[in-house]
Formats: sequence, structure tokens, C-alpha cells
Amino acid sequence: MIRRVLDQLVFRVASLATRGFYRKVETAGFDRLDTRRPTLIVANHFNGFADPVLVVSALGKLPRFLAKASLWKVILARPLLAFAGVIPIHRQVDGGAGEKNRRAFEDAEEELREGGTIAVFPEGTTHDIPRLAPIRTGSARIALGAKAQGVKDIQIVPVGLWFEDKVALRSRVLVRAGEPLDLDHELWSILPEGAKATDDDHASVRALTAEITERLRAVSPDFETFLDSAAFSWAADIALREDVSRPQESVPLARREPLAARLARSDADERARLSGELGRYSLALDALGVTDEELVPTPTPTSLFKRALLLAVGVLLLAPFAIAGFFINVLPAVLVVAAGLAVKSPVTKGTVRILVAMLVFPLTWLLVAWFDVGGAAISKVVAALSFPLSPVIALVFDNRSGFWAGLLVFVTAPLFGLCAIWILEWLVGLARLARGWYAVYARRAQLEEVMTQRAGLVEQVRVVSAHGAKSM
Repeated sequence: MIRRVLDQLVFRVASLATRGFYRKVETAGFDRLDTRRPTLIVANHFNGFADPVLVVSALGKLPRFLAKASLWKVILARPLLAFAGVIPIHRQVDGGAGEKNRRAFEDAEEELREGGTIAVFPEGTTHDIPRLAPIRTGSARIALGAKAQGVKDIQIVPVGLWFEDKVALRSRVLVRAGEPLDLDHELWSILPEGAKATDDDHASVRALTAEITERLRAVSPDFETFLDSAAFSWAADIALREDVSRPQESVPLARREPLAARLARSDADERARLSGELGRYSLALDALGVTDEELVPTPTPTSLFKRALLLAVGVLLLAPFAIAGFFINVLPAVLVVAAGLAVKSPVTKGTVRILVAMLVFPLTWLLVAWFDVGGAAISKVVAALSFPLSPVIALVFDNRSGFWAGLLVFVTAPLFGLCAIWILEWLVGLARLARGWYAVYARRAQLEEVMTQRAGLVEQVRVVSAHGAKSM
């Protein structure tokens, strides 16, 4: 019972964190998982502490993570690691491994024996290269050790994390689960002849590690460089944008990134030609002062009117909440942004931002609830506004005191903060749509050549993608 409550609490915190940090978190493939079975999650590790938060949010439950023991040196991380029941792994590079990890593997095997879920980042460390680092053998040893102890129905699930932009706040993420590896039914087709299927049989461990690597690579980013990742993702975005129904609507990452991966795996000469066409198309767009999102689908006065009407309704309904949320959350938000700016490495930014946010935001909400248990500050903000819902908000918060009023403030503070983010993003979206309509309308006589160039680029993407699919 306590474990279920803990799972749900951590899941809610992770979901709130992802909603605050990312504009959208897409999930794919999780509907085919049976998490009642003993499950070993193996995921790529490209963005520090953000990665486990996203895994928890996508799974809908708290697995027991294995993490490098050196994380316990970070004082801010220790309470979170203990709260989540993280199992420490001692790496050779940190002067550990060997017998120190035997207990960790035994704990993981015991969790699987009880039908639980273990999550591992088998690369062993987080990094900024947009492709998998060499996979360590730990995940294979845990799975084989549990099976040797008689645990049945173990499934190994590869999970790929795709970040649209690790540095930018409010970008998008795709969390993609691959085909589960059913250890009972597939293991003997993987292992070499004569293998013993135990965690101390080197041939078995190497064979299963190789299979895990291939399955994880199939659902993870796999680009030579950061520029390749940006170029092929943009090429895929251009080709798929023709299926988008609304102006400046984003192409789903679940469709874009697999296409980008196929482009990256095509012939080197084809990739070079595609990159050259992308460069020329980018130059043409820059010369006209437009973007591809503004060209397809083309903004119209009707789409502008609909977006403005939706925004007006949203502001009418949510502005009192959003303004209160802004005043409550602006200081911790500034501190999180400043903490991210203080570090250079993109992969470290994610860890620092999440850790700082998990400290300063709840602390701010607690302080607001403690010193303003009657909700006076919130009610005064909304009372000063002429919105229809202001009296409703004032009725909720006024004339209240004590624990329950403080709890109400603590619970609503993050929700009001999300309202502030949503309204700000709606305003930015409307401004971009208006700017796009003006740019396209003003340049309409010059766009024919650019659209012809674009059509040729889309056709080339389709050809290169077909070749890339054959090489996978």
C-alpha cells in the first residue's frame, strides 16, 4: 500500500515537472507493455536527471532506478535518490565495481522476482553526443541473474528519449518504447550454442548485451554529430509538414524523428546532396524573411481570426489564475533559468535545472502558503482585475485561514503557474501566426520559385528515406 502511494506521488511530481519544463511530451509504444510482469527498462541517457523524470512520467509508475554511486556526492540529489529507492552502481572509472556491485545486482534481481520494474541507463553515463555510447553489460547480467534464479516472464523494454532541444526551455520530447524482448521465448535464439544463460557466463552476457544494444539503437537518436541531427530532423519536418492541417502546427516527434533516423542511415553521398539542398533552401527562406512553418500550411485571415478568438476566450477564463501564478512563480522560475545559464554543458543544464526547480518551487509554494494562509495575496491580485471570474477566485480564497487554506494555496500555486505559461505561449503563437501571414502575403509574388525548390526537396527526402530504410 505504501509503495503504491509512493509510486503515485512520484509519478504526479514527475508529470508536473515535465509539464513545466516541456511544451509537450509525446509517448509512443507504451500501450503494448504489461508492467505487471517483471520488467527491465533500458533507456538512452542524453539529458542527465531529466531522463529518469521522463521515464517515470511515461511509465505512469516509479521503477527502481540503477544509478552511478557518484551521484550520492551531490547533496541536493541525496534526498531524491533515497526517496525514490535508487540502487547505487559503482563504476570502474570511479574506483568501484566488482564485489561492490554484487549487492546492487541482488537488489535488482529481487525486485524482478517480486514482479517489479527496474530501470537502467546502460550507457553508464550521460552525454551530449546524439547517438548511443557503448552499452555496458550490467542490464544483461541483471536479466540473466534473475532468470537463473527462477524468475519467469521477464521482459526487457528499450526506451528511446528524443529531445527537440536540450538547451531551450519549453521544447518538446519524445519517449518511445520499442518492442519488448521476452526473455523466456527469445533468449535461446539470441545466445550462442553452448551458452549457460547465467550472469557469470561471458558469452551469454555479451550476446544479450549486443541484442539490447540493437533494440535500444532502433528507438534512440543515432546521428554522427549535432549538426546532422538538426539537419535531418528539419528535412523530415519539411517533408511531413504537408500532412499538417493547421498553420504553424508542429509535426509530431513520433513521426518526425524515425524519418530523420532513416535519413541519417542512408548512403553518404545521398546525405551530402540532401544537406546541400537543405542549405540552399535555408538561404532562400532567409532571403525572403520567411520560415517553412509559415509556408505550409499558409496562414490565412480565417486562421488568424480563429486563433485570436481562442486566445480571447482563454484570457477571459484564465487570466486571473495566470496573473496570480505569475507573481507566485516568477522568482523560482528566474532562479532555475539562472542556474541553467551558470553551466556550460547542455547535458548538465537539464540536471541542474531539474534539481534546482525541485528545491525552489516547492519551497516558494510553502512560503506563500505559510505567510499567506488566507490567500490574501492571490485574492488581491484577482480582485484588482475586471474579469468575470475574479469574484469566484476571491470567494475561494477570502475568509479562510489555517491548515486547509494553506494547503489550498500550495496546491493551486503550480496550477496557476501553468496557466501563466499557457497564456504566454498562446500570445507568442498568435504573434508568430500574424507575422507569418504578413510575411507570406507581402512576398507572395516571390514564393513560386521557393515552393518549386521545396517540392524538389520533399521528393529527395522521400527517396533518401527509402534507401535509408533498406539499410536498417
